[in-house]
Amino acid sequence: MKKTLKRMTAAFAAAVMIAAGTVPASAAGLPKYESYDHSRTTWLSMEQYNTFMNAVRQSAVTGAGTDGNYFDTGIRFSTYEEGAGVAHLLGHLFPTRGLSVLCNNGWSGITLTCDDCGDGESYHYYGDSSENYGKIYACWKSYADPATELLKVDATDAVLAQVLAAAPAELYERCKFFHDWIINNFSYDRSLVNNDMYSLVCLGSSTCRGYADAFLRLCYFSGIDSALTGVVTENNQTKDADHYRNAIMVDGHWYMVDTTWDDLNVSPGIRYDYFWYPANEKWQNFLNGPFLVFV
Repeated sequence: MKKTLKRMTAAFAAAVMIAAGTVPASAAGLPKYESYDHSRTTWLSMEQYNTFMNAVRQSAVTGAGTDGNYFDTGIRFSTYEEGAGVAHLLGHLFPTRGLSVLCNNGWSGITLTCDDCGDGESYHYYGDSSENYGKIYACWKSYADPATELLKVDATDAVLAQVLAAAPAELYERCKFFHDWIINNFSYDRSLVNNDMYSLVCLGSSTCRGYADAFLRLCYFSGIDSALTGVVTENNQTKDADHYRNAIMVDGHWYMVDTTWDDLNVSPGIRYDYFWYPANEKWQNFLNGPFLVFV
C-alpha cells in the first residue's frame, strides 16, 4: 500500500481542537509576506473570515440558509469583480461542499456558474433592491445538515492545527512541508466520490479540489499569499471544474503548486515536478487579473 494515513486519537483531537473562525495558535506571529501590490487584488482578512464563520455558525442555530433561503454573512464588497472573487474564495476555504457562497451585484437575473456551488448549481447575483447590493450571502445545500457540516469543519481544522504547529516558518520550506504532508498522508480518490477538503484530511482521499483547498487553507492560516485556480483558457478565464491547483506569490511573481499531479502515479516517494515552478505568461496574466482573490 502506498501510504499509511496518520490518524489522531480522539483525546488528542480534542486537545488540539481550535475554535472555528479563529487563527490557530501555531499561526500567530508568522510573517505576512507583503511582496505583492494588493491594490490589484482583494485581500480577505482574518477579521472578515471570522465574520463569515460566525454567521455560518449562527445559521446552524437559527435555521437560516436552509430550504432554499440565503443568509447575510456580513461580508461586503464594492465591485462585481471583488464580490465574485470573495464568494469564490470563501467557498474553497470552507472544508465541505455543503455550503454555497453567493454575492449580490445589484442586477437582477444575472448568474455565474461556479464549481463552488457544485452539482450543477450556479451562483445567483440577484438584485431585488439596491439595499442588498454589495453583500455576500450563503445557503446550505439541500442535502446538508448544518450541524454535521460544522462538525466536519472542526475535525478538519483540528488536523490542520497539528500541521501548522509542526511546519517551519520560512516561506519555501513551509510550503514544501505542506506539499509533502499532503502527498505522504493522502491519496487521490479515483472513484471521484470524495471531492472536498474534509474528505482528504479526515477520510484520507479526495479529488484535486480537496488537495488544492487543503493547501490553500494551510497557507491562509500561515499568512502566505496564495491563490487557488482552475484551468486558464486562452482568454484568461478559468474553468474551475477541470482541475484545481495553487499559486504562491513571491517577490511579485507567481509560482505554481500542484499537489495532485505530484502525487499521482508515484509509488513510493514524492516528486516535485509541479512544486514551485514559475507561472508562464498566461498564468501570470490571469493571476494578476481583477477576479483573483487570494489570502
